[in-house]
Amino acid sequence: MHTGKSNKKNVLLVIRHPVGGIRTYLKYVYKYDHFGDYQFTIVLPRNNLTKYCMGSDKKLECELVECDDRVRALIFTLFKTLLKKKFDLVHSHGFTSGACASILVKLFSLQHIMTAHDVILEQQFSGKIGLIKKFLVSFLFNRVDIILAVTHDAQANFNEMLPGVTRPEKRVIVNGIDIEMFDNLPQRPFRQELGLGDNVFLVGFLGRLMSQKGFKYLVEAIASIYRENEAGLKPVLLVFADDGFIREEKENVTQMKLEEAIHFLPRVDSVGEVINGLDIVAMPSLWEACGLLAMEALVIGKPLIASNCIGLREVIEGSPTFVVEPRNHLALAEAICTAMNDTRDAEFMSYRETARRRFTAEKTTRGLAGLYREILG
Repeated sequence: MHTGKSNKKNVLLVIRHPVGGIRTYLKYVYKYDHFGDYQFTIVLPRNNLTKYCMGSDKKLECELVECDDRVRALIFTLFKTLLKKKFDLVHSHGFTSGACASILVKLFSLQHIMTAHDVILEQQFSGKIGLIKKFLVSFLFNRVDIILAVTHDAQANFNEMLPGVTRPEKRVIVNGIDIEMFDNLPQRPFRQELGLGDNVFLVGFLGRLMSQKGFKYLVEAIASIYRENEAGLKPVLLVFADDGFIREEKENVTQMKLEEAIHFLPRVDSVGEVINGLDIVAMPSLWEACGLLAMEALVIGKPLIASNCIGLREVIEGSPTFVVEPRNHLALAEAICTAMNDTRDAEFMSYRETARRRFTAEKTTRGLAGLYREILG
């Protein structure tokens, strides 16, 4: 934290869940020099992921204000922080963060931006309780000034699911990645590390083990291939995760007797070397706000299998990706078998430059910094 007087604008970031796409957003988007005129305070829960916030090589002025991992504690800490320090702008990341911040921000006459890092599902508002929840959420989001979506798909989903949110201005600033992190990467030698032979085809899954990532369909696809193919090249699935339903997924793999076909490895923070050591990356997601892993694979030039789901379809459009429908393990199995015969390496490598232009986080940064300037002058 820097002391002394400063002409820089004070921006308060509110983050309820510093994981997944939000963590990556902070890591990639805030690293550029476009934010040199700002100093940041971040209110977020106290956990082992706080160290990743603003995890860039740029020396941004940034202070972390941690609280207990409860919504009530977040609201109370946010209130104390607003009382203690004068801010020029509040920017909340995620739906829960936006709802919590909206309760307080107007009391301090501040402008409030919310970035939506997820999509909304119909079942979230089912039944009488769901209708009440929808009304309350709409009321809170109508107290926000600007709602940002990270893809056009995500914006369309928000408008469809919450038609009563009419007061805020809605914009899209498409998410991106730090493309320089994926230049000149070594290949992690998984065959040597795991004692695998040359007759295996390495499929990588790097998502969280939550239902939306479609992992169970990938497991079923691997099982289907092993049932049908007795000889020849075999897929081996490498799973990089240590959260979500990992215990249940490991038990399921054991019950299906797929221990030799599916290996669970620790989650990695720098995914480039891992992706580069695989034969193909699999994203069987059921929904995404924005498929960052797909961007990373395409920027590296690594073959990719991805589902044609909301948020992800926007990223893979026009690329050589092996596209499958969500929730279809047979289509996944077919795509893996097709890739084992021809990974389209040349096509993916040729697409790299297009991917770099499309997915650079600097465009996201320019858009966000431009919005800050527009609001604050």
